[in-house]
Amino acid sequence: SLGVNKNQLCLDMGIGFGKTRQQDMSLISNVSKYKLNGFPLLLGTSRKRVIKEGTGQENPKMRIYGNIAADTAAIIGGVDIIRLHDVENEKQGIYMAEALKKNLK
Repeated sequence: SLGVNKNQLCLDMGIGFGKTRQQDMSLISNVSKYKLNGFPLLLGTSRKRVIKEGTGQENPKMRIYGNIAADTAAIIGGVDIIRLHDVENEKQGIYMAEALKKNLK
C-alpha cells in the first residue's frame, strides 16, 4: 500500500537485536520455520555475540569457523542471503553448504 514492490523486500532474522543469545541460537537452528513463501530470508551472524556464545571465541575477527557452521545450518534450513564480513574465507563453506543442500533427500 506504500508503493514498495514485493520483489524489493527480504526478511531478516534479526540475529543480535532484542533477543537473548539462546533465542538467536533457536532462530538459527530452526530457520525453516521462519521461511515465508515469496520472500527471501536473510541471516547475518558474522562476528556476532551468538557466535561467541557457541564457540567461546572472544575476538570477533576470529569467529570465521563459527560463522561458517551457523551459515551452513541456515543455508540447509532455507536461508537465501548470508550477510558476512570475511567473504574470501567464508565462501568455501557457503559453496559446500549449497552443495549439501542440493543433495538432501
